[in-house]
Amino acid sequence: MEKVTIWIKNHFNEASSFLAAIFILGAVIYVFAGQPVAAGAFSLSAAISILSLVQKMESDRKNRELSLGVSSPMAKVVFEKYALFCEEYLNALNEAIASLMREGPQMKAVGEVLIKLQDSRRKYEIWIEDETVEVIGRLETGLLEIWKKENSLKNTPVGDERAKLVNEVYDLFSRVLGLAMQNGQIDESIAIKTIKDEIKKRLGVANIHKLRRNFI
Repeated sequence: MEKVTIWIKNHFNEASSFLAAIFILGAVIYVFAGQPVAAGAFSLSAAISILSLVQKMESDRKNRELSLGVSSPMAKVVFEKYALFCEEYLNALNEAIASLMREGPQMKAVGEVLIKLQDSRRKYEIWIEDETVEVIGRLETGLLEIWKKENSLKNTPVGDERAKLVNEVYDLFSRVLGLAMQNGQIDESIAIKTIKDEIKKRLGVANIHKLRRNFI
């Protein structure tokens, strides 16, 4: 009986309907109180069987919804739009690497890169999931911080404060390019390469190629 009780506890959170939850509750009371619920209307085995059936029905329903969602016209439009976004944004990232490597953390160069990335994101904003916006937001925020600090340098006289700002700019710049910072550490959380990998991963290109290889 102890094993059955553990099984019930493990599956209680999986109850997919109010009715299933009632059956489980009745079974739990049956186990601990030693007497059937509702004058023996349902035995423990009956409650477990009914729960299993309800869970299977719920699983079948979710699978049907998933199938309909993936094959629906809107799903195809969303995927196509997201693919277009990925292509445009990745191209902008590649151009950003070239520009930043050539110009360094100059205010004008960083500003142009940031504007182009933001324009690409806003163009497809309605088709992009929040998780992707959060990922690319890390990079855009880093670039914006570089721009702000570079702007502050224009009005900061030579001294400790200016030296601190310069160090912060180059550390941020190194993080964006995935290079070692002044302390020798590498932080790739906002690196362009990391963002590119995340975007491609969310697009699922690798999985599609893998499936294609399996069927050829």
